[in-house]
Amino acid sequence: MSETIDMLKEEWDVLVEIGWVDFISKEGDVKLNRGAMMKADNGEYINSKTLEQMFKEVFIVIGDYMLKTYNDSFYAHRGYF
Repeated sequence: MSETIDMLKEEWDVLVEIGWVDFISKEGDVKLNRGAMMKADNGEYINSKTLEQMFKEVFIVIGDYMLKTYNDSFYAHRGYF
């Protein structure tokens, strides 16, 4: 698997682990906590709307992984969905 895919999976895992993923659909629609943001390698911050779009596009490649990771998480079973 490519280094980029591995890196995206790691970033997704971080978002899931800290509870920033509010929802993900089987179609790839991702809804993140409004406060979600990440720092890019160049030092700039990526806001939640940009991250949602990025992961919606990535869903084509790693969608099954994203769904499984989220559905197996504590946050998917906290009763809000």
